Amino acid sequence: MPMPATTSPSTARARRACACRASSATRAIPGKVWSIFPGIASRRIEAMRIIGRDTYRRMPWKNGQGLTEEVAAFPEGSGVEGFDWRLSIAHVDSDGPFSPFPGIDRTIALLDGPGLFLDLPDGGCVALSPGGAPFSFPGEWAVSSRNAGGPTVDLNVMTRRGRCGHVLRRLPLDGERRLRAEGVTLLVSSGDVRLGAGGVWQGLHRFDAAVLDPGEEVLLAAARPCDVLVASVFAS
Repeated sequence: MPMPATTSPSTARARRACACRASSATRAIPGKVWSIFPGIASRRIEAMRIIGRDTYRRMPWKNGQGLTEEVAAFPEGSGVEGFDWRLSIAHVDSDGPFSPFPGIDRTIALLDGPGLFLDLPDGGCVALSPGGAPFSFPGEWAVSSRNAGGPTVDLNVMTRRGRCGHVLRRLPLDGERRLRAEGVTLLVSSGDVRLGAGGVWQGLHRFDAAVLDPGEEVLLAAARPCDVLVASVFAS
């Protein structure tokens, strides 16, 4: 029987590390992250940047069996082999294996669709469901997926072990709520959201991304209930 997505020990350790807002590790990332954005079409609100989905790089999966939209990666132009961290949106139209990523820690969460079953190398199965928790696993694992009733769209965060770490969490949004960035934080929403910072408001459309600096606070507002997936990246 499929088990719901759970938090791995490595992700739990990452969350504890990420909570140390004043740590030098957390402060070490911003210069690296911001260096990639001059080449990306984006608009700026105070310290926040919004990256429109129409600017994402679209490419086949590493194993050629699906389609990925690359939201952001560092270093810029590093491709699927040389990145330190990467945020991407995967379109899973059919059942099949995930691409292997040795030396990479991965977390996946459902953005759209009825659900996704992940078959794990130990014989276990994890179910990713609408509104459910993300699932973390090592990139070396031989994982296969099965759609639960139709195609899905999934958010993937990947960081190179020993260089960077990450935490991915789901933030239900119905009305307004405030968010404080832990580490460099990237947001992707399942619906249309307004973000406010420094008295300025800007729209974040479905599957657009926003990038926040460590410690930055924004107000999120949605006219209709949706989920915001919040990825925090930090130096190991």
